[in-house]
Amino acid sequence: MSISTPAGVSTASLVLWAGLQPGHSCILVYRAPGTSAEFSVRAVVQGLRRRGLVDYVCLAPGCELRLDWLVAVNGQRREN
Repeated sequence: MSISTPAGVSTASLVLWAGLQPGHSCILVYRAPGTSAEFSVRAVVQGLRRRGLVDYVCLAPGCELRLDWLVAVNGQRREN
């Protein structure tokens, strides 16, 4: 599977979340650090972006979520 992404996004992030392909709909589950509460979002991924040392999933213009808070994509949980 090949993933098209903008420059500046870490390869480790892409390997970890191969389901995050621009233009594809998915269900993302997030957990903010220091909490046990999770929330989910169904969205079409617009792309991935890196600012400084932090990678983000772009869902719409002005709507980005931190990639390091992501715990599952389409039911597949990240292994720690």
